[in-house]
Amino acid sequence: MRDPRRNPVPAKYRYPRKPEQAAGRRRRLLVIVAAAVLILIIAGSGVGFFFLSSSTPVDATQRAAVESFTIAILNVEGGRESVAVEFQRVGTEINTTEFAEVFKTLDSVIRQQEELAQEMQSLDSSSNVTALAHTLLADAYEGELEGYRMLLSVAQQAQSQFPTGTARRTRRTDGYDAAVSRLSSAERSRVRAFEELEDLLKRVELTLEEVSSTK
Repeated sequence: MRDPRRNPVPAKYRYPRKPEQAAGRRRRLLVIVAAAVLILIIAGSGVGFFFLSSSTPVDATQRAAVESFTIAILNVEGGRESVAVEFQRVGTEINTTEFAEVFKTLDSVIRQQEELAQEMQSLDSSSNVTALAHTLLADAYEGELEGYRMLLSVAQQAQSQFPTGTARRTRRTDGYDAAVSRLSSAERSRVRAFEELEDLLKRVELTLEEVSSTK
């Protein structure tokens, strides 16, 4: 029989049960963490719903202006592509030995590009959102026209200096590099213009492909 004076409390009650206490703490910690995660999920869902419900709808007038402007641009671009193809018969590399071919091609290209540049300049871009794209494209068309004119002038100069030479002498004539540089600059301006245009379309939830398919 146990002597209560010597050992008044049984050992299992007298000493802390450390494994059980540690398990209890882990359970409480897991409950706290789960509750915190649940609160974050609910809060995040509420914020997301708020932003979705409060997002600004696309302005119908602005969307129509951007779409109309893009269609007009694509129509002019169709003419420009034809001019670019014709120009490649000579190109900046002067892909012919005949001066007559250079003059004939550049005369035709310049005449058509003049009309395209005027058409591009006169496009209606009354909306402020299309102003930058319009300016960049107008500059690109004028730049190409200037580059064609400069190249023609250089070719004429090359022929006068080397009447018995070939048209490829143009590439070694003063002014040739400047003409090529002007054409390259115009192309960079055109690329920037289309980047701006695609950004505008994205803002009104359209793409260049969608507009192109409806024109």
